[in-house]
Amino acid sequence: MGTTQSICQTAPSLAPPAESDPGKTIVTIKPGDDLSAAAYEAAPNTVILIEPGEYLLENVVAVTADNVTLRGNSDRCDDVRLIGKGMENASGAAAVPHGIYTEASFLKVQNLTIEQVYYHAIAIQPGADSPQVYNVAMLDTGQQFVKVSADQGKGANNGRLEYSVMKYTNGSPVTDHGPGIGYTQGISLHGGSNWFISNNRFENINTPDTADYLWNPALLAWDLSSNTIVENNLFIDVDRAIAFGLRQRADGQPDHSGGIIRNNMIMMRKNRYSQNRKDNADAPIIVWNSPNTQVLHNTILTNGNTPLAIELRFDSNGGTIANNLSDAPIRDRSDNEYVDVGNVLFDDSSIFINPTDGDLHLASEVEGITNAVVTLDSAAQDIDGKNRRLITTDAGADEL
Repeated sequence: MGTTQSICQTAPSLAPPAESDPGKTIVTIKPGDDLSAAAYEAAPNTVILIEPGEYLLENVVAVTADNVTLRGNSDRCDDVRLIGKGMENASGAAAVPHGIYTEASFLKVQNLTIEQVYYHAIAIQPGADSPQVYNVAMLDTGQQFVKVSADQGKGANNGRLEYSVMKYTNGSPVTDHGPGIGYTQGISLHGGSNWFISNNRFENINTPDTADYLWNPALLAWDLSSNTIVENNLFIDVDRAIAFGLRQRADGQPDHSGGIIRNNMIMMRKNRYSQNRKDNADAPIIVWNSPNTQVLHNTILTNGNTPLAIELRFDSNGGTIANNLSDAPIRDRSDNEYVDVGNVLFDDSSIFINPTDGDLHLASEVEGITNAVVTLDSAAQDIDGKNRRLITTDAGADEL
C-alpha cells in the first residue's frame, strides 16, 4: 500500500507515539485483529497503534475510556483503512452505524481512512470534550462525516478537526437514512464551543435536485455553538460551504455566536447547479443568527452558481466582513450593524493559478487586489501560514 497518489492533505508528521502521547500504554493492532474489541476494551491513557492494511468492520469502533488515541502507523492517511458495510446498506447499519463512536473525552483519531459507513464516519456524543481528528480521510458516509451531537444545547467543546478530507467519491447517498434524502454534511457541530477546524478539504458534498435537503452546508456550526474558528480550508463543489447559525431560535438565543471564518478557498465548477437550483441559491458562506462573527480574507469562486458570496441573516450584529475576494456580492437580509470593509469583487478567474481544480492562489499581481486592503490583526497570516504585509495586503486567502 501507499504507492499510488494519496488522497490525504499534506499534514505535518506527528511525533512518535511515545513522544506525542507520553505515559500512555501502546497497543499494536494489525490486519486480522479485532480493532473494535481493542477500542472498546481500551483502558484510559491508551494508544491503539494500527498497522497499515484494510480493516473490514463487523462492529462500530466504540471508545469508552478517556484519553484514548486511535492512530494509523503511517504518515499517510490512506495506508490504514477502516471499511464499513456500505453507506447505502441498511442491513449493515445495526452492526456498523458509524466508523468511530465515542462518549469519552480527549479522543484522538489520527492518520487513517474511514469509509463506507451507514451514518457517520466519526460520531461524538455530548460531553465528549476535546476530541482531535488529524490527517483522517472520510469517504462515502450516509449522513454527516463528523457528527457532534448535543443534549439540550450542550455538545462537545474544544474539538479540533485538522488536515482531513471529507469527500463523496461517486455522489452522495440517494436513499433515505432517516430524516430524508440528502441529509449529508462534512461536519455538523451542535452546541459546541471553541472548535478549531483548519486545513481540511471538503469535496463533492452536494445533493441532487430531487433530494429532501438541497442546501446542507459542508461545515455547519449551530444549535448554541460558539467561538468556532474555521481557517485555511478548501471547499470544492459543495452545496453550501460554511454556515455559522442556520435559524431563528424560539428561545431567542443566537444559533451561533462569535468565531472567525478566515483564509478559506471555496470553488464551484461552472454549471454545477441546474437553473432551478441557481434560482433558489443564496451564498457559499452564510452567517445566520450568529452575532459578533468575523469573516475575513476568504476567496470565493461561485462561477455563477449562487447569486451571493456571503450572506448575513437574522440577528448577526456586531461582526466584521473584511478583505474577502469573490466573484459575487455580499448581502445582509436583516439590517444588521457590522463592519464591511476591503471586500473586492473580481470577474476573471484567470487571476488564479488553477481555478478549475480549486487552487485559488493568485497567479500574479492584480491591480485592486494585491496590496490593496488594510492588514488585519486577526488575519495576520494567509492560507499557507505566510505573514501578510504589515500595513496593506492582498484581498482573499492568498498573500502573493
